[in-house]
Amino acid sequence: MRLLDEVADAVRDVSPTFADEYDLQAAVEAVLAGRGWAVDREHVASARDRYDLLVRRDDEAVIVEVKIAGGIPDLERQLARYLDRPGVDGAVLVTSRMRHRAVARELRGKPVVVVVLRAL
Repeated sequence: MRLLDEVADAVRDVSPTFADEYDLQAAVEAVLAGRGWAVDREHVASARDRYDLLVRRDDEAVIVEVKIAGGIPDLERQLARYLDRPGVDGAVLVTSRMRHRAVARELRGKPVVVVVLRAL
């Protein structure tokens, strides 16, 4: 199974008890690290770009972007910019907003998986 799919499956196990984006990011990081993957939080990719989480395994790298607000066009532009970077194989968007399900499933020729978590 691809790392992208495994990461998407893993974040579905995140408890929906987060208060804000920072809490959700921490919960996602804990679940992913608990699976034994190398997780880099707030990974600086460039002067402009900082990934919420970068998950690596062997020769695969997946960005995990955590959003609880924001519009689709801005989010797609951000993800597309991230996916333009070399060595990035795909992205998982973890969100609490049902509207984010409309994010494109492929950007820059790379897959995007959207996981919607609902806060309690």
